[in-house]
Amino acid sequence: MPAAELSAVLIAPPPGARAKGVPRAGAPTDAPAPEVPVPDVPVYRTIVPPPFAAAYELRRGGRSGSAELSWQAQGAQYSARLSGAIDGKPWWVAESVGSLDAAGLAPLRHTDRRVGRSALAVNFQREAGKVTFSGPSIEHALVPGMQDGLSWLLQLTAIARADPSLVGPGGRVRLRVAGVRGEADVWTFVRVGEERLGLADGEATAVHLLREPGQAYDARVEVWLDPARHFLPVRVRWGNAAAAETLQLELRAVVLAAEGAVPAR
Repeated sequence: MPAAELSAVLIAPPPGARAKGVPRAGAPTDAPAPEVPVPDVPVYRTIVPPPFAAAYELRRGGRSGSAELSWQAQGAQYSARLSGAIDGKPWWVAESVGSLDAAGLAPLRHTDRRVGRSALAVNFQREAGKVTFSGPSIEHALVPGMQDGLSWLLQLTAIARADPSLVGPGGRVRLRVAGVRGEADVWTFVRVGEERLGLADGEATAVHLLREPGQAYDARVEVWLDPARHFLPVRVRWGNAAAAETLQLELRAVVLAAEGAVPAR
């Protein structure tokens, strides 16, 4: 899988796979989107983490690199940015900006930029109640708590901070996630267990969560959240049945801003 396609594992099916509800190549682009029932997804209480910057080791098969995840929340606004490089060369930047509401992170725009390709975007048109895309002309209904291909990671942290039992034994979290290729699927995370991880900045007893793919080209996502670090992700792994290799981030170091009063929402 070429490096430029790696982020598709995070936010969308690999090239060649057609997202659910996205017209086939050659289909009229002005055709109305098919009516798709919106699954019932809970609205969770959330406590967003304090602003932070985290450095990760990036691994893809036998190759390695680095990644940085930054998070800012000021008042009712947030911004998140994840960038990655392989063999010292930048290849991908994902960003999410939006607000904070009663359902947690409320994205307004998510962009995905890969070296050698045009940027792709997801737009959450909140006044119109719909989600649109820079690529396919499909639209989805915008439901409370709906996330994008980056914000879901911070939303999961915020949910775990507000109610750790949801990532405890027998717990599960369901998120509706919109990706840049026009998909809007429900991701169900279930607890695998607790694992002791030896990280670059010390050991962590992390909660291991898994999102199993429903179809061959769906993302298989594993996340390890550390309760001692505000449930921040200390390891993240993506893959799917169609890809021979996986992409993994493992925490090297994290710098937290001064912890202030971050309201529960």
